[in-house]
Amino acid sequence: MADVSDILLKHWEDQRAKSRHSEDQRATLTNMILVLSSLGFALIGQRGLRDPMLAVTIPLIALGAYGALATAKLAERATIHNRQGREFADRLDELMPELRLKQTYAAARESHRAEYGKLARLRLRHLWTALHGGIATAGLVLTAVILLK
Repeated sequence: MADVSDILLKHWEDQRAKSRHSEDQRATLTNMILVLSSLGFALIGQRGLRDPMLAVTIPLIALGAYGALATAKLAERATIHNRQGREFADRLDELMPELRLKQTYAAARESHRAEYGKLARLRLRHLWTALHGGIATAGLVLTAVILLK
């Protein structure tokens, strides 16, 4: 029978894999949305801001909004898996204090914060959500310009 540390390590690995999967899904979704929105913006650039382009600008709003929401949700899933993984690592550290996992993680975080300052506090999920929000906003603005002409 496996000992407690083996079981905790297996659960930690599982949580890391699930977190990684959420990030992979976010990357794939973002790439698809960037390709589709780029095509939409290129079409608008070619044809101009005319009424038929509402068939492109309105879906851009929906695409950007969906991307922002999905990115936020996938970040939430990654966060829960990271937290659960941290709990398993903490438990492992309690069982095997000679590993000094908490100290190692804390030292690495402190060194990273010292080197990167405010940039270390900026959450990547906010940048991805803003990118998708920008697509939705651009679609909204272009729709408004077409409708107000």
